[in-house]
Amino acid sequence: MSPGSLQTYLNNKILEPKTPPDQHPTIFIDEEQEIFNKLEDTFQTDIGLIYQLAHIANQIRSHNTFSAYTDGSLTYFKESKFMGFGWTLQGPNNQHFNFQGQTTNFSSSTRAEITAILTLITIIPNNSSITIFTDSQAALQVRMGP
Repeated sequence: MSPGSLQTYLNNKILEPKTPPDQHPTIFIDEEQEIFNKLEDTFQTDIGLIYQLAHIANQIRSHNTFSAYTDGSLTYFKESKFMGFGWTLQGPNNQHFNFQGQTTNFSSSTRAEITAILTLITIIPNNSSITIFTDSQAALQVRMGP
């Protein structure tokens, strides 16, 4: 194939639009993948936990009013510290979604509680309303100031 023929081929087959001029290409965005990517970028954790959060987020994405209960704790075992957290989310029709995990570094029960709240609000759809019940005054002060 001569260079001129190759140039003609490329101009006609690759560079020219493949759709008729009166039609526009359609782009589909996979909302489930978008949610997963946001969670993966936000949290450095086991991929299984990201899948759990993404699954809950996808199940609630069409709703906009929620209530939730959060808890965080710091436990000492032998000479080690462990921080755990969890939450229960109630959506419409009394659906309940639960999540729990562990966090590390800078051990405190407040950090565990804040991690529970953070993971919770990360999956709530934009423009939603949520009431969070927590037993941690320190976590509330971090969010709202003194």
